[in-house]
Amino acid sequence: MKFYIATRVLNEHNRNLAIKLKAFLEKAGHSNTFDWMNYKEDIKPYLKNVEKASVFAKRDIDAVIEADFFIIIADPDGRGMYVELGAAIASRKKIFIIGEPKDSSVFNFYPGIKWVSDKEEILNNL
Repeated sequence: MKFYIATRVLNEHNRNLAIKLKAFLEKAGHSNTFDWMNYKEDIKPYLKNVEKASVFAKRDIDAVIEADFFIIIADPDGRGMYVELGAAIASRKKIFIIGEPKDSSVFNFYPGIKWVSDKEEILNNL
């Protein structure tokens, strides 16, 4: 199965968790639709890089749509990751959120979203 992982890019701890989760899932035979975790190009400020920002936004949403399941590593300061969550909800993906349930958004509780505490729980629920 194909997967996409989302988290706050600027949270180094969560980015490292995403890298480890990606390796774990690939070892289990799954494939990542896009590896943003090791992508280094910074296009901020977006207003000065509108064309690249457009390409990046489309690439990320396309990767979410291509995935069979979607994982988000919870981060209350994230922005784009929640747009990706919306795309996953709209495209009816199986969705996992890693972390303690957060009361920060009603969409964290969309029907079918499964809160998990670790990567093994994801595999057990596929």
